Formats: sequence, C-alpha cells, structure tokens
Amino acid sequence: MKELNSIYASWLKVFASAVLGAYLIELQNGRQLFNWTFDMVESLLTVGVVSMIPIIINWLNPADERYGKR
Repeated sequence: MKELNSIYASWLKVFASAVLGAYLIELQNGRQLFNWTFDMVESLLTVGVVSMIPIIINWLNPADERYGKR
C-alpha cells in the first residue's frame, strides 16, 4: 500500500483521472470513441499535465509531510 501513496502514484492517479474526465467530455460532445486527432491528444495531455500542478506544489513545499519530509 505504501507504493499507492508515493508521489509518483499520486501523479499517475491525478493525471489518469483528469485525462479520462476530459476524454469523456470529448465523447459527450460528439467525438467518436477511437477518433484520435493530434488536437485531441494535445488537449488531453495538457489537461493531464495541468492537473498535476497542485501535487507538484505540495511536493516542493518543505512543510508538507505527505510525500516525505526533506
């Protein structure tokens, strides 16, 4: 269970959930299930990267002990 609470697992969980949410919104807006365009992939990656900003900020904060005090 310790691996599920590591910084990398947190990044992966937040990234995957944000990308999945954005993908479901794309499907709701009329996109086909496997109709992958460069614009769609770019927007999904952007959503994933931006969603990780709060976790990165917490990781860089020396007072936050969730990811191990440095």
